[in-house]
Amino acid sequence: GVDNLLCIQTKECILIETERSTAMQWTEAQAHTIESRGKNILVSAAAGSGKTAVLIERIKQLILQDKVDVDRFLITTFTNAASQEMRERLEQAIRKEMDQPDADRAFLKRQLDLMYKANIGTFHNFALEVMHRYFYLTELEPGFVIGDEIQVSILKKESVDALFETRFEEDFDRFKAFLRKYSGDRNENRLKDNMISLYDELRSVPDYFKWARESAEWLRSDNVLSMTGIAMFLIQAFYDGLGKARRYFVEAADLLADNSVWSLAEKAREDVDRLDSLEEIMSLEPEPGVSRWDELDLLFRAGELMGDLKFNTMRAAKDEKDDYEAVKETVSVLRKKGKKEIDDLKKKYFSRSRTEAETELKSLSGDTAYLVELLEEFEQIFREKKKEKNMVDFDDVMHYASKILDDPMAAEEYREKFTYIFIDEFQYSNILQEIIAGKICRENNLFMVGDVKQSIYKFRLAEPEIFRSKYELYKKEEETQSEKIDLNSNFRSKKM
Repeated sequence: GVDNLLCIQTKECILIETERSTAMQWTEAQAHTIESRGKNILVSAAAGSGKTAVLIERIKQLILQDKVDVDRFLITTFTNAASQEMRERLEQAIRKEMDQPDADRAFLKRQLDLMYKANIGTFHNFALEVMHRYFYLTELEPGFVIGDEIQVSILKKESVDALFETRFEEDFDRFKAFLRKYSGDRNENRLKDNMISLYDELRSVPDYFKWARESAEWLRSDNVLSMTGIAMFLIQAFYDGLGKARRYFVEAADLLADNSVWSLAEKAREDVDRLDSLEEIMSLEPEPGVSRWDELDLLFRAGELMGDLKFNTMRAAKDEKDDYEAVKETVSVLRKKGKKEIDDLKKKYFSRSRTEAETELKSLSGDTAYLVELLEEFEQIFREKKKEKNMVDFDDVMHYASKILDDPMAAEEYREKFTYIFIDEFQYSNILQEIIAGKICRENNLFMVGDVKQSIYKFRLAEPEIFRSKYELYKKEEETQSEKIDLNSNFRSKKM
């Protein structure tokens, strides 16, 4: 499965990178990452850049050189396998240090004694520790158990079945009308599965039903695209899609120029200019005396023009045919990929006018509010079934921990306890994890490392945008308490 594969890959990477670190010279960026102190740090680490070795070396130096006790760290990893490897490597480093002639053996022995209680684990492990420590702040009964995926899945299916039975009995007309619009097949199984998936996704944010009810209400507003956040999403999707398409066309143009197919290189650059003209629409200035263009109007204007784009035909002149033949297939593939990006962008987001999009969204407000109502009732049934078994699920643990840390005394204890907080594979963080970390960190003791390019799917509802937004914030940050570091060198392709 995915989990096992990730565990094996993580273990292999840690072994390879840690062994490499004993023989390699740190690059300037790596050394800075290891040695920087007194600030929050976000490390963007490309694949093969030695980020695991750097992470372990930084923690090792904080223990051995800065004399920070190992139980004063919170180190969160993506998998339990990575946590175990981290613990073993740190213990090896401490034991190796004890063999040095001038070693502070009393300090080092204390670190080995403390290793069993070091907070090295997944974010979920930490949240569970918070629950156990502050159990009295919850309404749970003693002896609660964590349900496994199969148990929880069964309870969810039973709960959604019970919901449908109740609604058929008590709300037949409205519920049947809803089913006709959204079930999509002759039975309700697809809708049931979709409701469970939507519920799971909602639970990656705090106060999820409050947010869902507000979102349903925003659909009624006149400025629906902006109020729901869809406007920002569309703008970002526009620039991302256009940027991807442009890179394909530029690569094709450069390849033609590198192979001296000058006439087609010029045509290919004209196509790049056509794409640039779409982006330029977003910065149009109005005529004198006319109010500023609405950004969404400009966006949909650019979206409308996408369908009218005409790209040059690539036919080489006689004296360039041989040169073109050598790269023709590659150029064709690149340009097809670029055109597909534009077609997909148009079909997904700009096949309607702004007015049509807003009208359609508003028409969904009633059904959306009804869906939220159904999901809330589903949760009530689901909670009762868990309560009968004195069970909590994976997501409950995170929500309980977040609520516990709203207590000033609990949050302060963890802020005092952890001198440093490390979050590995930060690209897989979700909003709830980000909020929990924010409740226990100080202004200058958070270290996050990851590669947002590796987050090609939302594993356990991860939000890659958290990484991207923090990256942009730290890049612009003028204060000394936060810093963005890029590790881009790829060592895996080099001979060891």
